[in-house]
Amino acid sequence: GTYSNEGAHKCSSCSETSFAIEEGAAVCTPCGPNIYATEDRLGCDYNGCKFAVSDDIVYDFSPLKTSGDMYGPIWDINNHGYYLNPCQIQHNNHSCFDNNGNVLPTHACQELPPSLGYSYDLGHIMGFVAFDDPGAEDPEAFLRSGARMTFEGGSSYGCDTQLTGTTFPRESHIDFYCNPSAGIGYPEPLEPVEYTDCKYQFVWQSLYACPLCTKSDFYPVYGACKDGVATVTYQPKNRCYGGETRPDEELECKDITKSCPPGTYFPVDSFVDDKCVDAPVGAFTIGGGLYLDQFDSLAEFDLYSSWVPQGELVRSGEGGTTLKLSVFLNMAGKVDFTYKVIADGVLDQNRNGGLYFTLDGTNLLSGVTSTFFDYVTFTYPLSAGTHVLTWSFVGGESPSSGSRGYYAAIDKIIVDGLKIAARQPILCKEGTYQNETGSIECLECPEDTFSTTGADKCQQCEEKHYSLPGSGDCAVPTRCTEEDYTVVYTPCSPSGKRTKYFYPLQPKTCYDDENLNFPTNATEEDCPDCPLGFVRLSDDPIGDPDATENSFDECVPCGVDLVWVDGKCQSIEVGSRSELTITYFDSGSFLQPGWWGEGEWPAGHNAFSSMCNGKCGNAGWRIVNNTAESGFHSVQGEVESILSLEQELQHEGYMSFEYKISAQKTEDMAEDTNLAGIQFFVDGVIEDDLVSFHPPEDQWMSARTVLLPAGRHFFQWVFHQPLGTNRHKRASLRNIQVTGSSEGGAVSSKLCPAGTFSVLDGAGCRPCPPGKYSGEGSYDCDVCPIGTYSDSEGSGECHNCGHGVNASDDKTTCEYASCVFETETGTIFNLTSLGGLMGGSDRPVYTQVVDNGNVFLSLCEKLGDVEG
Repeated sequence: GTYSNEGAHKCSSCSETSFAIEEGAAVCTPCGPNIYATEDRLGCDYNGCKFAVSDDIVYDFSPLKTSGDMYGPIWDINNHGYYLNPCQIQHNNHSCFDNNGNVLPTHACQELPPSLGYSYDLGHIMGFVAFDDPGAEDPEAFLRSGARMTFEGGSSYGCDTQLTGTTFPRESHIDFYCNPSAGIGYPEPLEPVEYTDCKYQFVWQSLYACPLCTKSDFYPVYGACKDGVATVTYQPKNRCYGGETRPDEELECKDITKSCPPGTYFPVDSFVDDKCVDAPVGAFTIGGGLYLDQFDSLAEFDLYSSWVPQGELVRSGEGGTTLKLSVFLNMAGKVDFTYKVIADGVLDQNRNGGLYFTLDGTNLLSGVTSTFFDYVTFTYPLSAGTHVLTWSFVGGESPSSGSRGYYAAIDKIIVDGLKIAARQPILCKEGTYQNETGSIECLECPEDTFSTTGADKCQQCEEKHYSLPGSGDCAVPTRCTEEDYTVVYTPCSPSGKRTKYFYPLQPKTCYDDENLNFPTNATEEDCPDCPLGFVRLSDDPIGDPDATENSFDECVPCGVDLVWVDGKCQSIEVGSRSELTITYFDSGSFLQPGWWGEGEWPAGHNAFSSMCNGKCGNAGWRIVNNTAESGFHSVQGEVESILSLEQELQHEGYMSFEYKISAQKTEDMAEDTNLAGIQFFVDGVIEDDLVSFHPPEDQWMSARTVLLPAGRHFFQWVFHQPLGTNRHKRASLRNIQVTGSSEGGAVSSKLCPAGTFSVLDGAGCRPCPPGKYSGEGSYDCDVCPIGTYSDSEGSGECHNCGHGVNASDDKTTCEYASCVFETETGTIFNLTSLGGLMGGSDRPVYTQVVDNGNVFLSLCEKLGDVEG
């Protein structure tokens, strides 16, 4: 704890911020930033791993302390491994050794290659540095966003200045960022990890990087004024954990008779029945009603409610569950609630499955199993008085890695009419703001900004951070790789060339690295051929009056009545049809059809469309390197990203495609919940047997529908990310092939089947009308021969009428002019009267029960022509 200079007559005590652990020290070793030495000056006092920026901003990192395994290995882009241990240097896993094989008591180390067998100490003296930016829009919010933990005094081997050759010790730091949804979190590399010689950097998002709660972090929530008293509870306004709490209080209040419109309120602690007060900035009001859009508990609901609060949503649970809300309205009002139902297929498990909503015991919604991947709002008027609102779900199943689940989720509940005036404003929640007084709602923060509760503006994310719209915090980007870019091309030139560019995906969630380069960026290459069945517009022998000088860049199909032969479109023979096929996102190297520009969804009558609901980073699916990808979305919210394709099938055909699920790579050691997945629908019917909801990741899987009839069909792929997802996942599609598509090209032809014909008029194989028939490969239909008929379209043969019965003139039926028949011997039978006996004139049908089944007989008339 002491030192002396040369020639000293006594030893001096180390300063309050330095220490000496050995006898005979010539100098004292400084403690880390904002750290004091122990009283005996034999070490540094880390104050239990707490760091006080100010009286109101105190960080406690002690929950991150581990005396067992260090955090790691953490790999950088150069495949170097690192281990970290905040708050203490003792550990038992022997991750870090010196070159003599001794354990390194340190906060951070770099593991050297196995051939060397030891590690570099990256710092065993800890300190803290506040995030301080005097130029920030809100300096206090910046100070509360996290702090830096420093490690100094590491090994100096190989660290020296080029000018003087003086060695210096290694050091490192971790930038901790407050993220309440991250839990403990996990350290990640901040590239380049060795940002300058012998200095290293890491980043860590964690709940325990939020400040401890103080009384100033809470805002009051006033209960109803009853008998002159209102109960005040306190909710945390800022992102914090632990620390102080504020107990409930009772406040004197006064009931009022004054009505205040939305955007205003009458303060609960005011005793003057005077003016309504505008909602302040950072808040809003809806008038005298109940507003629920944050479900951290079921405190507002009846005691035995069994739905699951999930923050932004309240969700039904396993089996049969209910959510019950009792309200008393002082005046007539209404209830609005916004909900969605994810339960396609639940009726196969439970015939009564789905969502039910009752008002005072009367069913208003019954057995809802789908809201088509979107939130919908239900509104119903309420009379003054007491009401019981009950939401029930039958056949519930929670999301899992193997199933999307069956459930209903409510995003918001508003009940108007409880009071004649609001008694307090409603603070804007995280990710929203309001910069005007007297508002009735809050606004969403845009991309790359964030806000905390009650904000009147959104804060800009600091450098090398990003956020999605509606975020309560900013995220640390990963280092950009080639996977964060998509290739785009210029149109093909007259010489058959095009230029290739790499374009960053949006939203941009990575930072550029000087080591990332694209050698083929802005390079020219040959334009690929059109897909089989397609030709360049300029090569089309049929010709096109709308062709332009850019026609060499467009591929057109050899469509109906044409076939692709040796790169040209040729007419097929009469009595045949073109076998049409189109492939979207072909994994081969082909030029896309002319209506499909690179990076754009195919346009036209039968087009792709996409949408997204929830905390979406993209407006839906996006095109990435000639695949369809579900987009980048926040894992802090529930998301539905939907891709739709409508196709007209000229003839019967199939839909086939390949799909996969991928995850963003992370160093986080927390177990992947594997909740996100993909589902496929054909004409609104879920195809669980075709597509696995969560297949093995990073593996292309194949799917093919059953044979689909000619006509219009609607296909949908839905990427579903429920709450509780802890990895950024994405679904990808490629080789989406539609046989029979009217947009497709033909590489072969086929004889028209019996019952159809073709005259090459663009209609393909058309069915023969009733009264006619055809054989295979026909270019016309023949009239049914005498004594035969066909009573439906598409007949390949005609049917014989009964003995002695002629066909109608149009050959669509057999004539029964009377029930009189003459045999070959001249005997005449008149059965007309039996037609009347069989059940009477009103119902000339005879019914007999045979083997527990009904047998119907009708003389003189066909059953199909008889009523009943």
